[in-house]
Amino acid sequence: MDNQIPNIPDINNYTEIKDAVNTKKLAVFIGAGVSRIIGCKGWDQLAKELIEMCYTTEKDGKRLIDKNYKDVLLKDNDHKKQISITYDIFERDNFEEIFYQTMYNALKCNPDKKKKFNIYKEIYGLRGFYITTNADKHMHEFFQSDRVRFRDEHFDSHDINTNYLYHIHGLEGYEDSLVFTASSYLKRYHRSTKNEKFFEFLTKIFSNYVVLFVGYGLSEFEILNNILPEYKSRSIFSLMPYEKSDVRYKYEKSYYDKINITIIPYSISENSYEQLYFVLQNWSKEINKLSSYTYDSIQELEKLMEEH
Repeated sequence: MDNQIPNIPDINNYTEIKDAVNTKKLAVFIGAGVSRIIGCKGWDQLAKELIEMCYTTEKDGKRLIDKNYKDVLLKDNDHKKQISITYDIFERDNFEEIFYQTMYNALKCNPDKKKKFNIYKEIYGLRGFYITTNADKHMHEFFQSDRVRFRDEHFDSHDINTNYLYHIHGLEGYEDSLVFTASSYLKRYHRSTKNEKFFEFLTKIFSNYVVLFVGYGLSEFEILNNILPEYKSRSIFSLMPYEKSDVRYKYEKSYYDKINITIIPYSISENSYEQLYFVLQNWSKEINKLSSYTYDSIQELEKLMEEH
């Protein structure tokens, strides 16, 4: 790479991904970095807004938190912790509806940005099998309503349907399904008899599919920390943003190598985080140059040539 990270990594350098598309064995995990491109707020912005709401909301003439507590919370850089604490405060004072309304507002996109950078269309163009840790509904336009799965009973290793969209952290509007607080993460990823079905579901995906993570950061791999050390039979890739000559790439690559992930770096020096849209747009075009029909025809031709 001449120490320069490319704006758009060449998908032809990652033949396992292209092969997985053609054999219908590509599983795409969609993270929060994807929805931010169309104007959804990130966990940092949501946490800040929830803290402000705790400060401005009153019960019996008294604020839910005072200014000192507000300032302490704002200085904390652990956004999951901030969100967990604010949820506990709203729940304590029976203001859960304020929490959820603030959260759902954060999941709304900017219509102009979505029109300009419809990244979900490009992701769908990868022709993979889709799993998301996002609670928003922006990918739903590509799926019939009965093909959207978000309940625990839907995560069945014996009934994985690659035509479905799986929300493994729940779906907005269904509060009992959501995974967003520290306690809900612990519950979701704690190995127990009750939770074994979910782990079997993930295990089958990681064992049988080539996995591509899109829109994830270093701190967002709860799934990997729990199951990857045991299951390394298939390839795992993650598209990751860096500056053009970012020294972090070398060191983070070493970290990811140890947990069996191949980083695919791309430069955000020119287009900031919106560059992910252009990467996926390019990949979608490259992948769809070779349709399944064409691929099957080539395979059949090669087979005939071998026989003769």
